[in-house]
Amino acid sequence: MYDEIILTCAVSGGHGNHDRHPDYPITPFQIARDCIDAARAGAAIAQAIGHEAVCQNHDVRFTSAAGLLGSLYAARTDGTFERKFKKLARIDLLIIDDFGLRPMKPPADEDFHDLIAERYERAATLVTSNLDFSEWGQAFANKLLGAATLDRLRHGAYQPVLDGNSYRRARDFHPTVPTASATEDPEDE
Repeated sequence: MYDEIILTCAVSGGHGNHDRHPDYPITPFQIARDCIDAARAGAAIAQAIGHEAVCQNHDVRFTSAAGLLGSLYAARTDGTFERKFKKLARIDLLIIDDFGLRPMKPPADEDFHDLIAERYERAATLVTSNLDFSEWGQAFANKLLGAATLDRLRHGAYQPVLDGNSYRRARDFHPTVPTASATEDPEDE
């Protein structure tokens, strides 16, 4: 079992040094380096990175992929989609957890693509998944749209792969079974 984290940062001009470039609103590699030792699960590392970004006065939003897409769908139905979309596009660091657990259907795949495209090279996006990156395209109903989205996520991204046992270990199950006791029946006396 492994988690895969894609960490993209705002890139202006395609410079190779993500750690020190003054145009990057967040220095994700430095933050990640400090956080990876603190946790093994992708979501825990993502939360630690988000916490550190907040400590550095950045706006951060942590959401599951299902929660993100559900909130965009709800915004479509109540007429607040544009406002919601713009707010998500402007957040300094958007953390999307558990990408690819469920396949996306239209318009969710289109909304996800549009959000990633809008954030591309402008804001930091961190995506966690239990899938290998090569499997992420399966989450999209429209394979061409999926390829375009993943291309934007991968470009300039740090892609640490956490390989090992899940931190969610199974608990031992020892049911308590009543045993027959050697008590005397009071009527037998």
